[in-house]
Amino acid sequence: MWITDWSTKAMCRETDPDALFVQGAAQNRAKLICRGCPVRAECLADALDNRIEFGVWGGMTERERRALLRRRPDVTSWRALLETARDAYEREGAERGPIPRKRSARDGFAASLHRSQAGHTAPTGAAGTARAALAPHGAAPIDRDAGPAEHRDRVRGGALTH
Repeated sequence: MWITDWSTKAMCRETDPDALFVQGAAQNRAKLICRGCPVRAECLADALDNRIEFGVWGGMTERERRALLRRRPDVTSWRALLETARDAYEREGAERGPIPRKRSARDGFAASLHRSQAGHTAPTGAAGTARAALAPHGAAPIDRDAGPAEHRDRVRGGALTH
């Protein structure tokens, strides 16, 4: 199920917003905040659909998101694509049985997103669909008008406001 009020459930909601709008090696630390977030896909879809240029969103830096958007210009709704892939992933998980070590299907889907960003080979099934969404496919320019302050303003008092 897609969570529309995802910012209230984000792991970063109590984090200093400036920790997510960093450069260089600090971006890797910021991405760690996203690693186990239960709404990582929702956050990433929001950033991709709204062409948010600055900050770490859904575990991806602005550079990673730009590259993804260039590789997949055919995607008109990242929310629809990631929601469909996650739903299929969760259905496959239900067919496989319980997930060991108290992990939820959402954790598995987030891990699949992380592996796809790292460039690992895609499996078949829904996990493959999620990774395929992040795989190379063409190129297109991206129109970016907003500056970092405008995106940082979407984060207020430790809670994201989308």
